[in-house]
Amino acid sequence: MPIKLQRQLSSRVLHIVVVLTICLTVLVFPSYGQTETGNGWSEPQLISYGWFPDIFADRAGRVHLVWSYGIRDYDSVMYTTSEDGENWAEINDIAARPSLGAVTRPALMVDDEGTFHMTYKDYAIYYTHGPADSVSAVSLLPSQQLSRESAAYFSRIARDSKGVMHLIFTENIIAPGCPLCLQVFYRQSTDNGVTWSPIVNISSALPTGSAKPQVLIDDKDNIHVVWESGRGGDLGQLLGEASKVAYAVSYDGGQTWEKPYIFTAPNTFTSRNIAIGLDGDGKLVTVWLSLPKDVIYYHVSADRGRTWSDPQPLTGVWSRAAIHNTKLDDFSAATDSAGRLHLVLVGRTVEKNPKAMDVLHLTWDGTAWSTPEVIANYPVVGSDNFGNTVGDFPEWPRISIGNGNQLHVTWFVRDAGNLFGDTASYQIIYSHRTIDAPPLSIVIWPTATPTLVPTQPAVSEATETFATAVPTLSPDIPDPTVTETNILRLVARTTLPSAAIVLVITAIFLLIRRR
Repeated sequence: MPIKLQRQLSSRVLHIVVVLTICLTVLVFPSYGQTETGNGWSEPQLISYGWFPDIFADRAGRVHLVWSYGIRDYDSVMYTTSEDGENWAEINDIAARPSLGAVTRPALMVDDEGTFHMTYKDYAIYYTHGPADSVSAVSLLPSQQLSRESAAYFSRIARDSKGVMHLIFTENIIAPGCPLCLQVFYRQSTDNGVTWSPIVNISSALPTGSAKPQVLIDDKDNIHVVWESGRGGDLGQLLGEASKVAYAVSYDGGQTWEKPYIFTAPNTFTSRNIAIGLDGDGKLVTVWLSLPKDVIYYHVSADRGRTWSDPQPLTGVWSRAAIHNTKLDDFSAATDSAGRLHLVLVGRTVEKNPKAMDVLHLTWDGTAWSTPEVIANYPVVGSDNFGNTVGDFPEWPRISIGNGNQLHVTWFVRDAGNLFGDTASYQIIYSHRTIDAPPLSIVIWPTATPTLVPTQPAVSEATETFATAVPTLSPDIPDPTVTETNILRLVARTTLPSAAIVLVITAIFLLIRRR
């Protein structure tokens, strides 16, 4: 063979091998997101596989993390915990429901006495609790069903200074023209979750559906609730595009509720992703997304939600809509010990021709918002044959603040190959950061937390609920990180890179030799 032809062939072989090596690296080592250098956030850490996580940092310095994961015929609540944000305990399934196509969507809270409280779902809302220092399927009490026998979806739980538990959840109310429109309901417990009050509809003044409620208890024990309002609400989202963002408040501990208030802004057709927080001056702040202009607005109330300021835009930050316009995402907020409000969201810092989606963090100091900083960056790698954006997409960021100055953030990532496919491939990611706020003292809880025995919930004209035991998974069910699919991925990660490197070296050697 002529030398010139040999060199051409060798050059082409080398080119092909290099391209294959790059492709293998992208496929085998999926990105968990890259943190911007020097901004204080830890490198994004892969915790496990699953979706829709929730996080809570308790007064004892422990971080609790839960998420949904399908195992065989069940959808489970997976749990892990950490005392330093770096080392995590063995992952356990702590609750499960027959899947029936439903995701568990867990929401958690730990009170100041060391009790772990959690709600989750199949087609109803369930509640369980137990000692926060030893959370497991065995230590948690049998679950109570707190919604009725109708389609229910979202839930959030909070506790006021008097120890009263406040539950918000969405449940379907069949109405003319809207057979599946979920509305926002409220219950409370004065005995730490043993019994619950009758169900109250706090969104009945808005004859539509609801999604993604959030609840906040202020320092006067007023109960503030925000949500998305529109048609639908099942499967984690509203139907169509004409949704609004709503707010309701109770000034008497949940006995009565004010008429819901709708937040508006100019040129807004769709409103989504509303979050609420309380700053150190006692001002309420709501943040939400306006479409199609793609503006993130905020409002401030200095009188506990009785009146609100005109909408003001966040500067230097835009939503994810220009890259991946999903109805399933949300914003989240929490307050540090210095009274500053911290907001996390998935968005971008480039308005035109964005090349990435970021997990972003902003701080409200009582008068203005900080410049958005990147917790994790997810580049857009191109488009498919149908013009759809291709890349790993972050979603559903949640924030909790521990010890007054420890920011803990979690989210999940839809990998590029399974944006709406194999949920077992979705990644639960975590990052943390220490800020310049006064550290709070660590609470030492008794080693033996009193066990509460649930009783039959009270029957009223409004509702009838029953305690329900949660089916537990047998010990032989594998950890979600050790499924057959993930074993193959692990083998690929450990062998393919070495093979690719050998191929590259061999190609280079042949090329040099033939020259």
